[in-house]
Amino acid sequence: MSGSSEKLILSTRAEDLSLKYLEKLPIIPPLRPAYEGIFNGIKNVSEGNLNSAWFTVIGLYGSGKTFLLRRIAHEALQRYENVIPIYFYLGIKNEILLFTSLHKYINDVEEYVKSDGKITSTRTHGEPELWSERLKVLREVYDKVDKEKSKKLDIELFFDAMKELNRRGYYPFIVLDEFERVVYTGEGIRDLEPAIRNFDFISQHFLELTRGHLFKGVGVLALTDELSELVKKAKKEAFPHVAQVESVRGGDYEKLEIASPNIVFNQEYRLDWNHIYLNILCEKLGIMLPQDLVDMLSNVLPTPRAIITIANRARELGIEKVDRKSVYKLIEGPLETLIKSMQTYKTKSGRPLIFPTAKWDGWFKTLLEEGYYVINKNELPVIGKLIRKEEGDERKAYSFGRNVVNTLVNYGLYDKVGKVYYLKRELMAYLLGIERLPSGEYTDLNRVLKIIESAVEERRERAKKYRERAQKASKKEST
Repeated sequence: MSGSSEKLILSTRAEDLSLKYLEKLPIIPPLRPAYEGIFNGIKNVSEGNLNSAWFTVIGLYGSGKTFLLRRIAHEALQRYENVIPIYFYLGIKNEILLFTSLHKYINDVEEYVKSDGKITSTRTHGEPELWSERLKVLREVYDKVDKEKSKKLDIELFFDAMKELNRRGYYPFIVLDEFERVVYTGEGIRDLEPAIRNFDFISQHFLELTRGHLFKGVGVLALTDELSELVKKAKKEAFPHVAQVESVRGGDYEKLEIASPNIVFNQEYRLDWNHIYLNILCEKLGIMLPQDLVDMLSNVLPTPRAIITIANRARELGIEKVDRKSVYKLIEGPLETLIKSMQTYKTKSGRPLIFPTAKWDGWFKTLLEEGYYVINKNELPVIGKLIRKEEGDERKAYSFGRNVVNTLVNYGLYDKVGKVYYLKRELMAYLLGIERLPSGEYTDLNRVLKIIESAVEERRERAKKYRERAQKASKKEST
């Protein structure tokens, strides 16, 4: 691992990045089209060439969406005097009460400015001195609308505030980060009727919003998938908020206007990472990782968050250069916890997850100790000899090694992709301390155990049916 230690002291969450790193971190290929395209939209709106510009940025958890949008908000403040960034983090309950959240945002920015940038939050960005006039205008606009409010919904008051900003010569740059927490998982609105009503109102008027009929400005939705797909998945998976939204609106969740094909954004940007881009990231951040680890991450956890997590863990442990075997030091603690938990875990049928005579938990630990988080076909003989602790016939070693690895696949520990075996993505995330998969599912110990339990029970069921068929065949032969 090369580069100064300062380069490696990076938060794995873009929400926690300091202003210094927000400015210095590079905008590399997966982020650049969105970075340039959104700024082009801001420029055109601020110069009066467009009424509005709305974008979606789609990417997995940890793919750089929040970093990208915080960076754009930070720079927009510096580049355009008539643009006011307003950042909403919709992973928080009730954040979609946008007028109420605007008040909280103003308070956050005031604290940020008063502390000369020392008191930060997820939503603060920009040089503190650049906020002076804009903060004054934001406060005046909020107070004016708040005094004149009648029985309007919170979201209607927010739209009124944005119109008032326009009247004063300003254009809002609105970031709706983690919007899938509202439309897909529902974490931001579940059991919260005012939030549900706000969401429904936004949906009903989304076409007007994105076309600039409600107010002039720029907006970005950060998502893990297209809106129409998120709506379908929410309905299919029956998240609790779906029925609640349907009750409020009196209609099918899948008919939400926000998912209509009539909604056309100025541009949709996807942040897709592969091994080439992950290698560029490592180079730019001064991180040296073995190529097969980067290749594995590109298939299992293809995100900057995974790379930075490994680099930070290595730095904490004083590992100068990460190679295959040293990866074990990064995951040793969580692995020991997992194996001990597996050894005491009981499945739904009441049987042990691992029988006392089983050997596969030991095989699994041995492979990770030796750095086999990714296994190629030509390595199977080496694995066969490693597990048996003896030299032997090459074909027998290959056969035994293949049996070992296929057993671990059957027990939910590895996945086979073509001729290559990869440590299961949920396991890799858990072992690295990454709380969510790129697709959003949690990767805590309990979930990992459930995945292994499901695989083990499925294998046992197959073995049971095989024995039953064999017994029937044997009886037929005897008669």
